[in-house]
Amino acid sequence: MWLLILTITILLIIIYVMPKNITKSEALFSVFFSMAFQQLVDCYLDFKYDLYGYFSVDVDSEYILVLLLLFPAFKLVFINFFPFGLSIRSKVKYILFWTVFSTLYEYGSLYTSLFYYHGWRIEWSIALQLMDMYFIFFVNGKLKSKIVIPSDKFNGFIIR
Repeated sequence: MWLLILTITILLIIIYVMPKNITKSEALFSVFFSMAFQQLVDCYLDFKYDLYGYFSVDVDSEYILVLLLLFPAFKLVFINFFPFGLSIRSKVKYILFWTVFSTLYEYGSLYTSLFYYHGWRIEWSIALQLMDMYFIFFVNGKLKSKIVIPSDKFNGFIIR
């Protein structure tokens, strides 16, 4: 539990002090999308197939912190600093960096009782993290203009 509290605290400080490279609507879209996507993945891989889980085998109230704070905060920092205007090579490096970082964090969380494997393998986490990072990039980069209200329609809505 200490790792979860420490991580959430650090991420919230980073979010507070980081330069805002996305609009409020893009941030909200990223947060809600990441929560929905994570819940969908966990619904099948954790609850249905019991391949991994958080804290203990039963449903834990602490999972609410993971769902509502940890994953959205990670994704918000990820998408805020994403190199949208740079080359494909830069984007691939960025996605690979976050994939490695997330996988190492997951591996470390195995030793703090935040996370457990029950038939799950770290190789699957790497593949899932890659898909997750790319999916978050794709949704935010390609679909947000069709889903999110453009910020120029609201004066002062950009939080840069």
